Amino acid sequence: MKLIITESKLNYILERLGVAEPTLPYVNLVYGVLEDKVIDLANKKTKNFSETIKLGHDYIKEIYQNYFDYFSEFPIESIEIGLTFTTLPESKIDLFATGGAAYQIEKKKQGGSYIKRKNILLPKKILNEIDDCVVVKLDVEVYISDKFNNTNSDDLLFDLRDTLLHEFNHIYEYYKRNQSNKSMVDTSLGFAGGKNYNIPKSIFNVWNNFIYFVYYSQPHEINAMSQEAYSKTLRMSFEDFKNTNYWKISKEMENFNGEEFYKKLITTIESYNPNYVDSVTNRLYSWFLKDYENNLGIFGYEPINIVKKSKNLSSLIRNFGPKINKAGKKLQRNFIRLYSLSV
Repeated sequence: MKLIITESKLNYILERLGVAEPTLPYVNLVYGVLEDKVIDLANKKTKNFSETIKLGHDYIKEIYQNYFDYFSEFPIESIEIGLTFTTLPESKIDLFATGGAAYQIEKKKQGGSYIKRKNILLPKKILNEIDDCVVVKLDVEVYISDKFNNTNSDDLLFDLRDTLLHEFNHIYEYYKRNQSNKSMVDTSLGFAGGKNYNIPKSIFNVWNNFIYFVYYSQPHEINAMSQEAYSKTLRMSFEDFKNTNYWKISKEMENFNGEEFYKKLITTIESYNPNYVDSVTNRLYSWFLKDYENNLGIFGYEPINIVKKSKNLSSLIRNFGPKINKAGKKLQRNFIRLYSLSV
């Protein structure tokens, strides 16, 4: 099954929606490499699998040969993919899920993506156009239920491709910031509060909804989600799209109420053990701050005002409310605009 989106289709998508056209050839390339491998692993219900896949010049040359302008704007020399595949019991997952992580682009090789001198193997006309190249590193994770069967293969592949769209949008944004001599994207909030430091699962599940909303409210995630959703608009009606997690999450974010959420969290803690309220809320708050500050140190940023003004867990959740509401509305506008474009 080939799920290739051409640049002619993307010409209809406005840049302000967060869609980066030069990423498409790379998305198609990586998707083509992973497609058969992922389906083979799924059909065999492979329990645990990991592999590092490196796409060098022999793969990349098809990009600059067929998409000269895109390569000149976004020159990637090689792509390293850390692929992991896991089959889980039905009780732990729906039929399937995919995810990924794009490593930020640094000035030199330090374990992630990085900038390097342009490859002398490139054609002269390209060498005249670019100053350097990118070595890209990203992770791709695929999970399936032990009830998965081959009738679910197409939907799994769609989901895989959406993940690749999302992650390459991040890589493109990282590259553009690097070329403009801007600091790296501040992703510190994406690492804050998401680790369970011995909090009862029923309580942490409620808390984790807030963490997801904070994560999705970041500008770079809004852009990436908009690009990721684009391929879904090509294959489903707007009414069907409203049943996806993209739309549901954006609506939940638009309607998020910090005070009501905090009350729900307290009720959950009390139902578990009324004596845990103070200790659990204090731990959630202190661990959120610790995670956030530790990652701020990596990127060299100052805490955002929302966090600086917070005095406890209640005020933290309440202060994030307007940011979450605004992000939810923007996501919905972007999704609606995608459907307003005739392709």
